Amino acid sequence: MNPVSEDLKNKLVTSGVGVFAAVTGWGIFIGAEPEKLNTTITLYDTGGPKPDTVQNRSISPLRREGIQVRVRGTAYKTAYAKIEAIVNIIVGYGKFTVTTVKYKGLFRTSDILFLEQDDTDHYIWVVNFQAVRE
Repeated sequence: MNPVSEDLKNKLVTSGVGVFAAVTGWGIFIGAEPEKLNTTITLYDTGGPKPDTVQNRSISPLRREGIQVRVRGTAYKTAYAKIEAIVNIIVGYGKFTVTTVKYKGLFRTSDILFLEQDDTDHYIWVVNFQAVRE
Protein backbone atom coordinates (compact mmCIF):
# COMPACT_ATOMS: atom_id res chain seq x y z
CA MET A 1 0.00 0.00 0.00
CA ASN A 2 1.35 3.42 -0.97
CA PRO A 3 1.31 6.46 1.28
CA VAL A 4 -1.76 8.58 0.54
CA SER A 5 0.52 11.30 -0.89
CA GLU A 6 1.73 8.95 -3.64
CA ASP A 7 -1.79 7.95 -4.68
CA LEU A 8 -3.02 11.56 -4.58
CA LYS A 9 -0.01 12.74 -6.58
CA ASN A 10 -0.87 10.26 -9.32
CA LYS A 11 -4.53 11.34 -9.32
CA LEU A 12 -3.58 15.05 -9.51
CA VAL A 13 -1.12 14.43 -12.37
CA THR A 14 -3.81 12.49 -14.26
CA SER A 15 -6.26 15.36 -13.63
CA GLY A 16 -3.82 17.81 -15.24
CA VAL A 17 -3.17 19.84 -12.07
CA GLY A 18 0.59 19.65 -12.44
CA VAL A 19 3.54 17.48 -13.37
CA PHE A 20 5.46 15.37 -10.88
CA ALA A 21 8.80 17.00 -9.97
CA ALA A 22 8.51 19.61 -12.75
CA VAL A 23 10.92 22.54 -12.53
CA THR A 24 8.73 24.82 -14.62
CA GLY A 25 4.98 25.33 -14.40
CA TRP A 26 3.17 23.67 -11.50
CA GLY A 27 5.36 20.90 -10.10
CA ILE A 28 3.91 18.33 -7.70
CA PHE A 29 6.18 17.13 -4.89
CA ILE A 30 5.87 14.77 -1.93
CA GLY A 31 7.14 15.45 1.57
CA ALA A 32 9.55 18.28 0.75
CA GLU A 33 9.02 21.55 -1.05
CA PRO A 34 11.89 22.67 -3.32
CA GLU A 35 13.22 26.06 -2.22
CA LYS A 36 13.98 27.61 -5.58
CA LEU A 37 10.83 26.91 -7.59
CA ASN A 38 8.12 29.55 -7.93
CA THR A 39 5.03 27.39 -8.36
CA THR A 40 4.75 24.19 -6.36
CA ILE A 41 2.16 21.80 -5.03
CA THR A 42 3.50 19.73 -2.14
CA LEU A 43 1.72 16.83 -0.49
CA TYR A 44 2.42 15.88 3.12
CA ASP A 45 1.22 12.72 4.85
CA THR A 46 0.04 13.94 8.25
CA GLY A 47 -1.41 10.89 9.96
CA GLY A 48 -4.88 10.48 11.33
CA PRO A 49 -6.80 9.08 14.28
CA LYS A 50 -5.98 5.66 15.67
CA PRO A 51 -7.67 2.74 13.89
CA ASP A 52 -11.16 1.81 15.03
CA THR A 53 -11.70 -1.50 16.78
CA VAL A 54 -14.72 -3.64 16.10
CA GLN A 55 -16.75 -5.80 18.51
CA ASN A 56 -14.31 -8.71 18.52
CA ARG A 57 -11.51 -6.22 19.33
CA SER A 58 -9.85 -6.64 15.96
CA ILE A 59 -8.75 -3.61 13.98
CA SER A 60 -11.21 -2.22 11.46
CA PRO A 61 -10.07 -2.55 7.85
CA LEU A 62 -10.72 1.18 7.36
CA ARG A 63 -7.73 3.48 7.64
CA ARG A 64 -8.17 7.22 8.18
CA GLU A 65 -5.01 9.05 7.20
CA GLY A 66 -4.34 12.76 6.97
CA ILE A 67 -2.95 14.53 3.94
CA GLN A 68 -2.06 18.20 3.59
CA VAL A 69 -1.96 19.98 0.24
CA ARG A 70 0.32 23.01 0.20
CA VAL A 71 0.47 25.43 -2.74
CA ARG A 72 3.17 28.07 -3.20
CA GLY A 73 3.10 30.76 -5.87
CA THR A 74 4.43 34.21 -6.67
CA ALA A 75 1.01 35.90 -6.70
CA TYR A 76 -1.51 35.75 -3.84
CA LYS A 77 -4.62 35.31 -6.00
CA THR A 78 -2.97 32.89 -8.44
CA ALA A 79 -1.84 30.58 -5.63
CA TYR A 80 -5.30 30.75 -4.06
CA ALA A 81 -6.99 29.94 -7.38
CA LYS A 82 -4.72 26.92 -7.77
CA ILE A 83 -5.48 25.46 -4.34
CA GLU A 84 -9.19 26.15 -4.81
CA ALA A 85 -9.09 24.25 -8.11
CA ILE A 86 -7.26 21.37 -6.40
CA VAL A 87 -9.89 21.23 -3.64
CA ASN A 88 -12.69 21.08 -6.21
CA ILE A 89 -10.93 18.27 -8.07
CA ILE A 90 -10.22 16.22 -4.93
CA VAL A 91 -13.77 16.58 -3.60
CA GLY A 92 -15.04 15.40 -6.97
CA TYR A 93 -13.15 12.09 -6.83
CA GLY A 94 -15.69 10.40 -4.56
CA LYS A 95 -14.94 6.68 -4.17
CA PHE A 96 -12.05 5.32 -6.21
CA THR A 97 -9.54 2.47 -6.34
CA VAL A 98 -5.78 2.67 -6.75
CA THR A 99 -4.36 -0.75 -7.66
CA THR A 100 -6.13 -2.87 -5.02
CA VAL A 101 -6.65 -0.13 -2.41
CA LYS A 102 -10.24 1.06 -2.17
CA TYR A 103 -10.71 4.69 -1.15
CA LYS A 104 -14.03 5.57 0.43
CA GLY A 105 -13.14 9.19 -0.27
CA LEU A 106 -10.95 12.15 0.54
CA PHE A 107 -12.79 14.41 2.98
CA ARG A 108 -11.86 17.99 3.84
CA THR A 109 -10.92 18.54 7.46
CA SER A 110 -10.11 22.23 7.08
CA ASP A 111 -10.92 25.19 4.96
CA ILE A 112 -8.29 26.71 2.69
CA LEU A 113 -5.87 28.58 4.93
CA PHE A 114 -3.37 31.29 4.05
CA LEU A 115 -0.22 30.18 5.84
CA GLU A 116 2.36 32.86 5.07
CA GLN A 117 4.33 34.90 2.63
CA ASP A 118 7.79 33.38 2.85
CA ASP A 119 11.20 35.08 2.82
CA THR A 120 11.31 34.93 -0.97
CA ASP A 121 7.89 36.62 -1.37
CA HIS A 122 6.01 33.43 -2.28
CA TYR A 123 2.44 33.06 -1.04
CA ILE A 124 1.62 29.77 0.67
CA TRP A 125 -1.84 28.26 1.06
CA VAL A 126 -2.76 24.92 2.69
CA VAL A 127 -5.79 22.65 3.03
CA ASN A 128 -6.17 19.37 4.90
CA PHE A 129 -8.02 16.17 4.02
CA GLN A 130 -8.63 12.80 5.58
CA ALA A 131 -8.33 9.80 3.31
CA VAL A 132 -10.55 6.87 4.23
CA ARG A 133 -9.35 3.66 2.64
CA GLU A 134 -9.19 -0.06 3.16
